[in-house]
Amino acid sequence: MEKQKRTMTNEEAAALKTAENEAQFQPRDLLAEIQPLLSDYFFGEFERNEDTLVCSFPNGQRIKLIVE
Repeated sequence: MEKQKRTMTNEEAAALKTAENEAQFQPRDLLAEIQPLLSDYFFGEFERNEDTLVCSFPNGQRIKLIVE
């Protein structure tokens, strides 16, 4: 199967340029941004510390997201 090359819209190109010039952020800041999004889409408990987000679901499943 052949991969198709996707071209960016002007808005996407502008957003990419902005992202390239953005100041670096701490990995823990990324977890802080992800945590509320997960709780919007999944039912469970989400516990965060400095570099880890533990997701516990009602079916007993636990997933640990680690940032470095």
